[in-house]
Amino acid sequence: MFGQIRLRPDHTESSRIRNLLRSLSLRDSFPLESMDRDDGDSSNTFRGRLVWLSWIRLAMLVALAGSTIGFSLGENVALDGDARGFLMWFTIVCIVPGSLYFPLILAVRSMVALRSVAVIQIIQDSAFAAVMVTTTGGSTSGFTFFFPLMIIIAGLLLQKTGALIGILISSLFLLIISMWEIGMLVPPPMIGTMLTTGRFEDVFYAYAINVVAFIVVGVLSNFLMAQIRKSDVERETYRIDLADLRILHETIISSLDTGLVTVSLEGTVVHLNRAAAQLLRLDARAAVGQPIQSILPELNRPLEDIEGEVDIVRKSGDEAPSYFLVVVKPLLSSRWMMVGRLIRIEDVTGIRQMEAQRKEDERLATIGKLSAVVAHEIRNPLAAISASAQMVAMSPQVGEEDRQALEIVVKETDHLNEWITDLLDYARPKRGVLSKFDLSEMVLHQAGLAGSFEGAVGVSIITDIEPDVIIKGDSQRFGRVVMNIMKNAVEAMNGIGTIKVGLKTGQSGSGESSNETPPPPVAVLTIFNDGPAIPPEELGRIFDTFYTTKARGTGLGLSTVAQICADYGAKLSVTSDEHEGTEFRVEIPL
Repeated sequence: MFGQIRLRPDHTESSRIRNLLRSLSLRDSFPLESMDRDDGDSSNTFRGRLVWLSWIRLAMLVALAGSTIGFSLGENVALDGDARGFLMWFTIVCIVPGSLYFPLILAVRSMVALRSVAVIQIIQDSAFAAVMVTTTGGSTSGFTFFFPLMIIIAGLLLQKTGALIGILISSLFLLIISMWEIGMLVPPPMIGTMLTTGRFEDVFYAYAINVVAFIVVGVLSNFLMAQIRKSDVERETYRIDLADLRILHETIISSLDTGLVTVSLEGTVVHLNRAAAQLLRLDARAAVGQPIQSILPELNRPLEDIEGEVDIVRKSGDEAPSYFLVVVKPLLSSRWMMVGRLIRIEDVTGIRQMEAQRKEDERLATIGKLSAVVAHEIRNPLAAISASAQMVAMSPQVGEEDRQALEIVVKETDHLNEWITDLLDYARPKRGVLSKFDLSEMVLHQAGLAGSFEGAVGVSIITDIEPDVIIKGDSQRFGRVVMNIMKNAVEAMNGIGTIKVGLKTGQSGSGESSNETPPPPVAVLTIFNDGPAIPPEELGRIFDTFYTTKARGTGLGLSTVAQICADYGAKLSVTSDEHEGTEFRVEIPL
């Protein structure tokens, strides 16, 4: 697989491959050091070294030329006129190729060409050192240190190979100079006038000492370069490991669903993860540096005074409140000193809603038990009272005033019995017998019964029912839905107005189009009345249990409707406008 990987001269790509190999634990079979010697990575490093050494070489040549000119103006100079002139000429000549290296180094891309340029520079530096030594006394010149300097530079560029080339070239140039000095070779006429002669023993001794020095410098420079190279590799490895660890840390923190906010000792935000920004609806960058009170104003006391868990509630406009659990912990350094605080934020809205639902279920269970007692202990006596009152009212011996009083008794017992019936419907088990039934016939039947409600004499009921709408559920409970909504509409009309009952099949969401899966089919039941509108402040509470604005209302009719719709997955909504009227809409899954 790895034989197909093509290494390009791109540091980013090389780093990606290096990280990939590290993640696959292939460090031993494909070491990182080999990646560091890759053409793409080391060529840039090598080019930088060449440019850096070229600047040093050019600055040294300019300084040498300037110092030669300055010394030539004095009366007491160590060099004669020929040596100074030759040195000046050679230095100026060397400045020209030294300046031309820069565009050449920047233009060359391959590693082979860059190494060739480095070898040429080594040879030039050796030649320059040889000229300096020749013009300043030969093998005994004090400028022989240029040769070791050149060897060190060669080692910096080409490691072992460069040090070896520097030692050989320096030894060769110094050997030629020594042979000129003892007369074994005839120097060029220009150099011969500047060269000093010496005895064979002295020259050989100086040459041997210098060669040993060259070798020692080469070995030391190679050792130092190896150590520098090793430290560079280790530093790069540590840097990459540290970067990987930082990315891993940030990835873990940002992937948590729990919000985390780090705060300094002064109470300003240092960092917050993605979950915290989403929970608090903040821009993470804009929040950094802000006081914690600006992003969590619900924490109305100092952080140092908060112990354990704190519940806060956040409200935004007309949206439902959000509940957050906030935990404040000290943030410690490696020396166990507190450097800030860590705030953990969890969205517990669902948990709080479940707790509220559990309390509601417990309350309903209590109502259920109460309704069973009511049905047994009150409803049966009420029936006896009503029947007895009706029988007494039918007696001819009862006067008119007594008969009216008995009618009031019967009416009130009927009202009380109706309230008990609503209570039983609300507290009964959530699901009855499930069976398929014709919703169209049931709605028509309930609409017909609505004409017999109290106060329905002057109300016109219009129906637009699609036939043969079959659903699966409890027909009695769905009948209760239609009856309660119709009864609520009739009571709102005050004896005058129109009620429109509609039923048709369609799609959920009022037929809104979607590029994804189509909405499921539903039966849409609408009950409209043109009576007084429901005030906006009451519209959101009409389905609450025991909430009513009627003098003799129970507050259970519409809450029973909402409960039945929720049990069967039906969607219940209501709209009310003083100009257009009030409409209840129920979408029942087919």
